[in-house]
Parts: sequence; C-alpha cells; structure tokens
Amino acid sequence: MKTIVANWKMNGGHVLAHALAAASTPSKHKIILCPPLTLLSHTKGVTLGAQDCSAEHKGAYTGDVSAAMLKEAGCEWVILGHSERRQHHQETDALIQRKLDIASASHLGIILCVGESLAEHEAGKAEDIVKKQLSFLPRHLPPTMRHFMIAYEPVWAIGTGLTPTNEQIDTMHQFIKAQVADVKVLYGGSVKPENIQEILAIPSVDGALVGGASIDPSAWKKIVQS
Repeated sequence: MKTIVANWKMNGGHVLAHALAAASTPSKHKIILCPPLTLLSHTKGVTLGAQDCSAEHKGAYTGDVSAAMLKEAGCEWVILGHSERRQHHQETDALIQRKLDIASASHLGIILCVGESLAEHEAGKAEDIVKKQLSFLPRHLPPTMRHFMIAYEPVWAIGTGLTPTNEQIDTMHQFIKAQVADVKVLYGGSVKPENIQEILAIPSVDGALVGGASIDPSAWKKIVQS
C-alpha cells in the first residue's frame, strides 16, 4: 500500500472540501488530506493533516497555530519544510528542526519536505542540498518511524509541469533512504493522473505528495483510484 497526500495549499472552500473528501474513497492507498486550517472541520471521513505548525508550544505568537491545537482539531499528520515555506517565509533548517520536535511531542505524524532548486539541480548539487536538509535528523527522529515520512519535491518540478525522469526519482529516493534508515519516501512535484501510476511503480517510491491536482475533484479521484 502506498501513501498519497493532498496538499491543498491556500485554496478551496467548504463546498470543494466536501467534494474532495468524497472523491478520496474508495482507494487501495493510504490517503491523507491537508486542507487549509479553516476547512479542517469541513473535511470529514478521511485522515487529516495540516500544512504547517508553529515552532512554539503556546504563547504570544499572533497568527500561529500550535501542533497541540492541530491535534485537537483532528489532524494526525503535518507537513513541515515545504519549499514554499522555505522560500516565502524564510524558514531555515534550524526552525524546521524545532517544528519537527514540537510536532512529534504533540503526537503528530510528520511529512518532511526536501528538494533542490533548478540552479542547484543543474549544478549537480541535488544530493548535497538534500543531505544538508536531512542533516539534523539523526538527533531528532520521532520515537517511531511509522509516524514519519520524507517527501522529495524537486523545487523546479513544483507547479511547472516538469518532472524528473524515473531514474532520477529512483536515484534520489535511494539516496534519501541511505541517509535515514527505514523511512518511507514520497515523491512530489507536478504529480497528476497522467503520471501517478508510473511514479508509484518505481520501487523506491512509497507514495506521492500531490499539489495542484489534489484540488480538482475529477483529477484527485483518478489519482486515489490509481
């Protein structure tokens, strides 16, 4: 069984949330939906995740939402370190490390995103960048690897329609598994109905993190039934 995660990003309303939740079953895969926080209560009958959490347990942090609050709201998982958070919110590896520790302490499963930019990819630095993004993990792994996954998302493939070759995906997934023992690795980056079966057929791929296609009920249904 593979794991397919939907990252809705900052999209949708309650009508779409109901439609996407309905389109998520039946499936032979484990399905996790990560809607905006305002839609958690409208996304019923599925496993829920959040797209981020605060690096603090509680306190005077206006606008932040803690991992414990997410757990209370029904989340079982949280996405951390997404490239859009790194880019638009200047999140560092140190900050992501703190979020991981807090999420783990709050008994949230963690989906840690890693991946290189186009410039880094073209310079042959993809493995160096991903290794650096994973460097804190030996000291900060959750108590059980059942509650931890890594999503490899080459930044240059997110929302561009571009995808690495199957060989490139397999090579990077094997590299990640050599850095972190017993971890499940998902692939993300322009995943769509047209390529989901091919991607999931790669032996080192344990699932997919889906962006744009996860907010189209028709496309999403094809993905979860792949």
